[in-house]
Amino acid sequence: MPLPRPPQWLKLQVGHAPPHLPEDEVKQRLCDKVDTYLHERIELADQAILGYAVQRIAPGDVLLVYSRSLVIEKILLAAHRQGVEYRVIVADAGPRFEGRDMVKRLLAAGVTCDYANLHAVSYVMAEVGKVLLGCSSMLLNGTLVGRAGTALIAMLAHERGVPVLVRTHICTYVCACGMCMCMYVHVHVACACMSCRTSRRMAPVLVCTRGCGVGGAAV
Repeated sequence: MPLPRPPQWLKLQVGHAPPHLPEDEVKQRLCDKVDTYLHERIELADQAILGYAVQRIAPGDVLLVYSRSLVIEKILLAAHRQGVEYRVIVADAGPRFEGRDMVKRLLAAGVTCDYANLHAVSYVMAEVGKVLLGCSSMLLNGTLVGRAGTALIAMLAHERGVPVLVRTHICTYVCACGMCMCMYVHVHVACACMSCRTSRRMAPVLVCTRGCGVGGAAV
């Protein structure tokens, strides 16, 4: 996969730094730009995701999550703080079993949780109302890149007609030219049930960051 977008951005800022300025001033300017980047691309995006995602959790919902996702954990804790009563089933798999840490944190906050291994998801999916997943990146054709086992859970949810919601604050798109990456911060919602398949939220058209003229839209 191409070089991630944040390192590319940082290299561009270093290359555009005025050569006549003292080294300390250049470093301070870079630190200020990095702080602004983190605030706009991560902190504000997290706030937007929390505000939108909490509205999707209704009282009495049974939610299935996979392994540990920081964004998903924030969403669940925010909904609990707002007084929404729900139950979470944390599916997990080796070798790291990161879902155990998520169960401990949710239980400590007072959230009702169950724990299941990945091979048992087909048995618990019958009682699940929504599936919440995180992802590390997203391709221009809508393909999500996540932990091993994410596709299995999505296919099981599709088989049962259970909606699948994917939350991520920075979606990195691999451009169709294969040489660069396009990025757009948004909340992507993908539903696995057949009735909602045609009403997915569309992402804006993305254009290659290197000016190759190639663009596309994620669905």
